[in-house]
Amino acid sequence: IIKVRTIFILNKINNMLDKYYENHFKNASIIKALVIGVKDGISDELSTNIQHIGISHLFVVSGLHVGIITGFLEKILEKSKLKNKDQNIIIYMFLGLYLIITNFLVSVLRVTLAYIIKNTLKKGFTSLDKMIINILIVLILNPFYAFNYSFILTYLISSMIIVINPLLSKKKGLHIYLLNTIIISFISIIITLPIVVNISSRINILSILYNCFYIPFVSYVVLPISILVSVLPFLEPFVTFVYSFFIGSIDALSNINFLSFTLPVLGSTGILMYYILFIFVIYMIEKKKWY
Repeated sequence: IIKVRTIFILNKINNMLDKYYENHFKNASIIKALVIGVKDGISDELSTNIQHIGISHLFVVSGLHVGIITGFLEKILEKSKLKNKDQNIIIYMFLGLYLIITNFLVSVLRVTLAYIIKNTLKKGFTSLDKMIINILIVLILNPFYAFNYSFILTYLISSMIIVINPLLSKKKGLHIYLLNTIIISFISIIITLPIVVNISSRINILSILYNCFYIPFVSYVVLPISILVSVLPFLEPFVTFVYSFFIGSIDALSNINFLSFTLPVLGSTGILMYYILFIFVIYMIEKKKWY
């Protein structure tokens, strides 16, 4: 192999950040996974434990991350005298930068497009219409995403949340939050089951309860401090305790095998039959034919 020359490509930015984390942080594997979506540093044992308790989705850079970025920018720009159009352009630029930083992960691309579509198509389009437009744009950019598990799962779950949104309570309170989380977690397991068993055949029903704790814990504690320590490395000793508790709790819960099942991998015919049956059951429930 002869090295001819060195050129700059956008993918190098993600690689440069990867090296930055490795050189400056003891907890680089967790921070990288949460902030830029690089999970190669996570040990096989921890990765298996995360899958076993059903919180793998929390280690995927997605709407949660983009929500923090856009929310922070919106608060700052509200105090400026810029027009809404100019504020949106600035936010689009930051989202584009984060897309590059995460190496154009499909989950980030989905949320970025969703934010742009929401601010562009305001009248005459339902949430499901906007989701379909989002899917079409991504598949036009890269048709092979149709065979990508990340693409399938992120759009399947997002579309499902839109469909079941009328079932969720709009009231406030801890018990309402827990109830909504349980509903979303349960339906997420049911709707993604044929796809997930092809990735990991072990299904843990207790993950519904685990998500009630881990979703807010990661959303409001682990992820924000991971982003903060990325900018202020000297804070790492203060967040090591949080990471230790986080990983320790995952290891402990992974040893609980109650309500954990191993299911057979489904082929294309099995998956098709599953979803036909699923739609039929939903239709019967809608018609109040519970039997």
